[in-house]
Amino acid sequence: MITRRGVDYVLYTGLLVAAHQLGVVSISARLLQLPTSDNGWVAVCASSVTTETGVFTALGDAHPGNAARSDVSTLILLAQRRAKAHALYDAFNLGLTPVEALPGYVPD
Repeated sequence: MITRRGVDYVLYTGLLVAAHQLGVVSISARLLQLPTSDNGWVAVCASSVTTETGVFTALGDAHPGNAARSDVSTLILLAQRRAKAHALYDAFNLGLTPVEALPGYVPD
C-alpha cells in the first residue's frame, strides 16, 4: 500500500498476493489494441479474474499521455497491469483507485 497526496492505493504486487491468499482461480489478459501511430500509440488490454463467486472483467489502456514512458512494450505492459488491477479490484470489492491508473505511473 502507498499513499500519494493523502490517498491510499494498493500496489499491483499487493493485489497479486491477495489473489493467491484468497484463492483466485485464474487471471488472464489479452491485448485488444496494439499501439501504433495510426491510433495515437494507445494500447488497450482486457482482463478476466475468475473466483469462486464469479468472473470479473475490466479494460486497461496506456498511451504516451498517461504513462511516464512512451516505449511500445512498456505501454502494452502498463495497459495489461491496469486491466488486471481493475479486475482484481472488482473481484475483491475494493472502492479504491488502482495505483496503475494514475497518470505517469511507472511499474517497478
